[in-house]
Amino acid sequence: MKKRYKLAVLAVLMCMSVLLLCGCESAAFSADSLMRPPAAGGDGARLQKAIETHLGTLITLRYPRRAEHRSAVVRANIDGDEQEEAIVFYRPATENKGARMAVLDMDSAGSWQMVSQGENVGEIDRVLFGDLNGDGAADIVAGWSVFSGASRKITAHTLIGGALRDIHFAPDEGGGDAAAGADMYTEMAIADFDYDGRSEIMSVYLNTVDGRATARMLKWKRDTYSESMLRAEGRASLDGRIAEYIGAQAGLLSHGQYGLVLDGHRGDGTYTTEVVCWDDEEQQLSAPLNDEETFACTCTRAQPITSQDIDADGIINIPTDRLMAGYTADDAAPLYLVTWHRVFNGSLRRETTALMRFDEGYYVEFPERWIANVTAECEVLPATQESPIQDIVYFCRTEDGTELMRIKLFTLDEWEAESSWEPSDILAEDAPRYLELMTTEYYVYAVLLPMQGEEEKDIPVPKYEEVAEMFRLLP
Repeated sequence: MKKRYKLAVLAVLMCMSVLLLCGCESAAFSADSLMRPPAAGGDGARLQKAIETHLGTLITLRYPRRAEHRSAVVRANIDGDEQEEAIVFYRPATENKGARMAVLDMDSAGSWQMVSQGENVGEIDRVLFGDLNGDGAADIVAGWSVFSGASRKITAHTLIGGALRDIHFAPDEGGGDAAAGADMYTEMAIADFDYDGRSEIMSVYLNTVDGRATARMLKWKRDTYSESMLRAEGRASLDGRIAEYIGAQAGLLSHGQYGLVLDGHRGDGTYTTEVVCWDDEEQQLSAPLNDEETFACTCTRAQPITSQDIDADGIINIPTDRLMAGYTADDAAPLYLVTWHRVFNGSLRRETTALMRFDEGYYVEFPERWIANVTAECEVLPATQESPIQDIVYFCRTEDGTELMRIKLFTLDEWEAESSWEPSDILAEDAPRYLELMTTEYYVYAVLLPMQGEEEKDIPVPKYEEVAEMFRLLP
């Protein structure tokens, strides 16, 4: 996950302001005009011409709001040949809400032809791809925000013999919030959750009115030779006290275990993480971090941190937090230690504990001897355009507050000046200096160790090599 550092954000905002001011005499922008793509060249120009031919010029392109694919025109190979098809989301001029989906395919002569034009289901929320029926080609799974409230609806489609066919949903005959229907969702993902070589849809429906949440794993089943359907292969009840989900991602929970990770915000202000996965031994859908009787999530925290692969090993890590030594929840800006876990045999296993600095793009792992004995403090320097970033000072938890180290971000120019520092009447030659920890394209991360070389039995004095090992850039 790419991080936007504060300095970079400020620079971008300044550039945007200049551009807007310079363009104040140009034609006024509208939301619709901003959503139209620029004129394309080559194959893109032929596709654009085909869209205008088949759909007309009086259309507004509609953009998926969530998930990976955010373009109004998405390319994907959905028929298993060597040519990608084009999935287009648009709204005709005759309609004032919602969106439609059209699919175009290229014929043997290199011309784009219309395959399908769908009905107006609602506003497009997301589009996903996966091989639901095991034929080796990707199927389309679209999520729509329907007109009647905050509910979302799933539609699934497969391209066979040049025709786009709908994959229907079997009625949900029970379990959880069955009345919602198997095609309704609040969050969803598509992946091979049970390792059978085919993709499944993992959907979660949160009913905030009734205080219930249900996860379903929808699997392609063929009832007759001519008809196939998506059926709920398994269901699991989740925490109904969630007010909203702030994150949802499918990925590895551990080696050999795939699942859906849901980060949620409760009405009481706390944050939670739930995991939904297929239990191959029991042949059922499981929510291992939820209480079996109340379905309440047992993994909670105070901060709005979402689960992520913190150490870039391919496995999703789940956060919990605790106040750092010396802080209380009533403090104006308390600092927390975050412990990152992975799911192992249905429970959380600790991986690392760290002080997270998301704005600055790094974190510092705490060794065991530091967790109860070392606290941290943000030292805010006078704000300048050149250095709007805070120093982070780490103190030992003693009566005199001995400073163990100080981490600072330098711009490249600032670091060049720091590196050329010479002793003076104010700063002695043996005064502590910042030591480089890591350098990126824009910044130098450095540490100051005022007690370096001193031996203190009761104080966990760090050495430079130890700090360099503790320091990590966010992936």
